[in-house]
Amino acid sequence: MHAFVSEERPASFVEAACSHSVPIDKLARSHTGSRCLACLLIVGDHLAEHHQMGAWR
Repeated sequence: MHAFVSEERPASFVEAACSHSVPIDKLARSHTGSRCLACLLIVGDHLAEHHQMGAWR
C-alpha cells in the first residue's frame, strides 16, 4: 500500500508519495496489508518537519 498526498482524483492514475503511479481503479482505503517503505519514510519525514515533538526536546 502507498500513501497519497492529496484527495485529488486525476484522469486514470494517482501519484503516491514515493512517486509510483497507481491506477485509479486500484485505490482503496485500508489499514491492512503491507506498506510501501518509501511512502512510510516520506510521510514520517513530513510529519517530523511540520510538527513539534515536545517530548523529544
